[in-house]
Amino acid sequence: MSEKKYSTKNKIGNKGVAYLEYLMEDYCLFNKIEESKDIGFDVWCEWVFNEEPTGVPFFIQVKTHKQITDSREIKIEKIKKSRLNLLDEVKITNIKKIEPATLNYWKKQGCPVYLFVIIENEKPPLCFYKRFTPILHFDKDQNSQIFYHAGSENFLAYANDKGGGGFARDLFIDSIRCNYKKGSLDYFNPRLLGLNQFPEDEKTVFGDVAQEYKKNIESNIEKLQRLGYKIIDVGGSDYTKSKIFTASTSSTSSTESIIPSAPPEGDNEEWAS
Repeated sequence: MSEKKYSTKNKIGNKGVAYLEYLMEDYCLFNKIEESKDIGFDVWCEWVFNEEPTGVPFFIQVKTHKQITDSREIKIEKIKKSRLNLLDEVKITNIKKIEPATLNYWKKQGCPVYLFVIIENEKPPLCFYKRFTPILHFDKDQNSQIFYHAGSENFLAYANDKGGGGFARDLFIDSIRCNYKKGSLDYFNPRLLGLNQFPEDEKTVFGDVAQEYKKNIESNIEKLQRLGYKIIDVGGSDYTKSKIFTASTSSTSSTESIIPSAPPEGDNEEWAS
């Protein structure tokens, strides 16, 4: 008579999710998704700073491996330290790609998505992550985005004690990317996530990043124009420069800045993405 088994694969997977929860517990509400409802994600999270939930959500898929898996060696190669999030960039080979059906499901989400890889038999286990938001938005090859080392005993929410870089930096930028993908230039204060980088001004626009989502943003501009708003160019030929929308109806004389000045000179894709 056959018996139900708790397989080694299940054990390793559960330990990986549990370890990641241990690492991230101080920084997010870590909500594990029941296996019966897992159709693409292991965890739904909300960032927490100073004991306050921020309302900034993100999804996580976790892959847990031993150094040797199915006779395939998981190779980890440090590339360099990132100038953007200040974490170590890492190439990991022999990690199974995310299946197309899962990618299609991820594309439907309106918030950032991350793949975490836990190397379980290291002491302590190693934790890496890959940003999938740029991959999903532009149908890039999965290998086009490298992994980042997110820590072992401690989660590198920030890369330094000044509140700069780290995973929080990528979460902030990817959240802005998700807004741009929806055609919105909505911006929120990065201090909400504990980041002491990037402007606090809610009128900030990452010009080069917004340019990547030009069609999405201009689609919303066209909708505003159909509602009777006119666009007035007040500082440049590109929509990422200063422009003002003003209602064309006679019932109002006020103006509202929808697309304010682009970031300071030199603040481009490399600075923001």
